[in-house]
Amino acid sequence: VGDSILRAFGNILEDENRAMNLVARYGGEEFMSVLAESHVDGASYYVRRVNERVSADALMGEYGLTVSVGLAEFDPASMKGAEDVIQAADIDMYSSKSQRPGVPRLASPQ
Repeated sequence: VGDSILRAFGNILEDENRAMNLVARYGGEEFMSVLAESHVDGASYYVRRVNERVSADALMGEYGLTVSVGLAEFDPASMKGAEDVIQAADIDMYSSKSQRPGVPRLASPQ
């Protein structure tokens, strides 16, 4: 069942994705969406659409799955590259898990 859920979730991310963006499984139960030319409003909209699809999915609904999201926006003044953005989003995701799953917020640059 776990693999089926991961595949279904990956398909939802791909379906809601724009062609210019990147979606990838980042490891375990984590996925990453790189939203080119997007800011927090665009990312929040994407997350809302994904959450709606997850809530409507029969298999995921049966298991009561939620999505925890970490958002980060590249800030060239405080971030050197992709690793810094990923780290900021990862910190935000784990914070989201403990507070309000599925509610996107923008990570503060570290």
